[in-house]
Amino acid sequence: MSDKNLEDLSALIDGYLYKQAAYRLIDLSITDPTLRAAWTRYHLIGDALRYNLPKKTRLDLAKQVSSALESEPILLVP
Repeated sequence: MSDKNLEDLSALIDGYLYKQAAYRLIDLSITDPTLRAAWTRYHLIGDALRYNLPKKTRLDLAKQVSSALESEPILLVP
């Protein structure tokens, strides 16, 4: 991911990116997990700057993932 993509992402989130560039960036984010992670981080930063974070945060992500995996069916495929 390039610095230009990060700049464009910031502009998109702030509502300052032109429509065509926004479509290009959204299409790119479909295949770029790093860009999707940056999207999440940028929104979290924005929420923190606006004092819009939840009162309580659940940080037990590993426990949540483990619990979700336990409820998944086991597939035995030859």
